[in-house]
Amino acid sequence: MRKIAIIENGLVSNTAVIPNGKAGDNEIKIRKAVEISGTQVAIGWGYDGTSFIEPDPTPEQLEQISKHSDNEAKKLSGRNKLLALGLTEAEVTALVG
Repeated sequence: MRKIAIIENGLVSNTAVIPNGKAGDNEIKIRKAVEISGTQVAIGWGYDGTSFIEPDPTPEQLEQISKHSDNEAKKLSGRNKLLALGLTEAEVTALVG
């Protein structure tokens, strides 16, 4: 089984798995394909001719990361405050997880 990335204009436009090294009856003509077995690659990544380049996060992805970090910080702060009030670790875990 071969895994390939289909490259168009320097970007990964699609990925495919070709069983037993053959595309079979539905063979398509591909201008540029790169073997990716064992490599993490996703649609939208860049390709410079030798290696794949992960794109920078979008503003929406950065916002999600920030919200997640803020929520985790608030949760940790709440845990620490409950522990400071004298609750046991088991009690705090029962309250906030």
